[in-house]
Amino acid sequence: MKEIIFQPLKEENISAIVALANHELGTHYLCEETLKNYLQLDNTYCIQVVLNKETVGFSMVRVLPKKDFIMQYAVTHKNIFEDLLKNSNTILYRAHTVVSKEFQKRGIANLLVKFTQEKYESLADTALSVAWVKNKQCSMENVLVKYGFYLHTEIKKYWKEDSLQKKYYCAACKKIPCICNAKVFVKRLG
Repeated sequence: MKEIIFQPLKEENISAIVALANHELGTHYLCEETLKNYLQLDNTYCIQVVLNKETVGFSMVRVLPKKDFIMQYAVTHKNIFEDLLKNSNTILYRAHTVVSKEFQKRGIANLLVKFTQEKYESLADTALSVAWVKNKQCSMENVLVKYGFYLHTEIKKYWKEDSLQKKYYCAACKKIPCICNAKVFVKRLG
């Protein structure tokens, strides 16, 4: 494998990230407008992986006060997250880690998690990831555990309401609504 470049996402590369997300996660799960808005925020970090001048993956993490995380990401599962985060103040939320199918199982997700955790862990007291269970497999589980996360719970049909509201098409379900489960991983920091 040639040299892998990790670089902050620039606006001119947004369409490549959206195309990758559409293919790997599902159509309209992540849109250009959302990514452009994220790039304007001081608390959101998107790292793009480039190999041979091709975007092969990305990871987005957000640093949020607990109440903001719950309002933005945990509305339909508020009780689970409030209990999990009761002793937390600031959350490092691993919003996305995506690798192109052709480059999966080559350690790129591992490098993305390592890179983003090393760079941003000091900004929070708790790291959290909601990982997709696709076809009864959670591809991120081993990577997250390797970097000190532990499985807190699995939530059935985690994206169902969100997919209905935002009308995105799940790559695994091949329809709306998404009925995939999610595994919630947490790591206490500091």
